[in-house]
Amino acid sequence: MRSASHPPASKFIRRLCVVISLTLAACGGDDLQDQGDPDAESEVEFDSKLGEGATGSSAVSVESSEGEGASQIPDVQDDARAPIELADGLVAHFPLDGDATDSAGQSSGTLFGATPIADRFGRSAGALHFDGVDDYVEIPHTEALSLDHEFSITTWISHREQPQSTWYTIFEKSDPERGGHSRWGLWVLDDEMWLCYEAGDGSGQPCGVAEGTIPYDDWHHIAAVRSSGDAVLYVDGVEIGRDAIGDIAISQTPFLSYIGADLYATVPVFLDADLDDLRIYERALTSDEVVRLASDR
Repeated sequence: MRSASHPPASKFIRRLCVVISLTLAACGGDDLQDQGDPDAESEVEFDSKLGEGATGSSAVSVESSEGEGASQIPDVQDDARAPIELADGLVAHFPLDGDATDSAGQSSGTLFGATPIADRFGRSAGALHFDGVDDYVEIPHTEALSLDHEFSITTWISHREQPQSTWYTIFEKSDPERGGHSRWGLWVLDDEMWLCYEAGDGSGQPCGVAEGTIPYDDWHHIAAVRSSGDAVLYVDGVEIGRDAIGDIAISQTPFLSYIGADLYATVPVFLDADLDDLRIYERALTSDEVVRLASDR
């Protein structure tokens, strides 16, 4: 923003009217034109974050072609960014702002070792760090997480190369009676993304896989959607995998859910990654909705 000397009161009023109404006519344009150069034009420049539910530091800059500089009138907002609001079918929302609160329902979890870390915007304690050794979040059984058919899981992730080539849990509905076979969830294996569910008819555990898709050591938005018998997988809003996995109802259990760990594998497995804004929907998100969530960066 350029600095400017204080303009005459009439010109300040003129600029303020442009900001409020975006047109001189709403403030009596004819009268205002008489107070200055009738040929002078006003330029209105918006610097704001677009998108439903988004807030941030934004301002309206009003500059007169008379060359006296620009005046900025900031929005009355704080510097916190609100997440994109996409509430239809949202059964659990873990912002992971240093804790495991479910802001959408009754599935708030408990941290075990996971620590606050700066998020993708650089905000202190805006995400959670999982060290790959013994960190995880435990979530109680709730009816909200007893999904049966279509569902979507989305999150922001910055992950490191894992020490073993095996499945590392981002989110899973566990089943301690089946030794590592969870009811449904989202995993990474190396840089691959896996969505799986346990079929309620006992026929197996179908999975959708997207190979070589999640770069290491930087924030990326990932989404896994079970839709009409397909697993549809996205990275940064772009579809990168689609597999047929059937439309069988998901096997139901009353057990815990976890973020960042599979405690019931033969040897417990812990994720080495940072996670932010994890969402679970009881419906299939559309590709446009996934793009909206991925644009919040």
